[in-house]
Amino acid sequence: MKTDKHKRKTKHAKLARNRSDPMIEEKRRLYRSRRDRKIAGVLGGIADFFGLDAAFIRILYVIATVLTGFVPLTFLYLVMVFVIPQAPKQRPAGG
Repeated sequence: MKTDKHKRKTKHAKLARNRSDPMIEEKRRLYRSRRDRKIAGVLGGIADFFGLDAAFIRILYVIATVLTGFVPLTFLYLVMVFVIPQAPKQRPAGG
């Protein structure tokens, strides 16, 4: 007879297996952030997508921009502003 503890372990193992299955995984999309933005939300959106802190991404971006002579990454940022869609508005939880 299976115990309740064994049933919970089995259930969690199945859930973990399903999360790692690429066919079941939810499709992630890159959006410009609505809540974590300084200029247009591009770097905040990239940070959300990769699960990193936005300040870390911003520091890396500034260092890379300075090292590349400003123009290439400034141009890339402007392109990303127009190419990456803005995150959809969040619906209220109670509504």
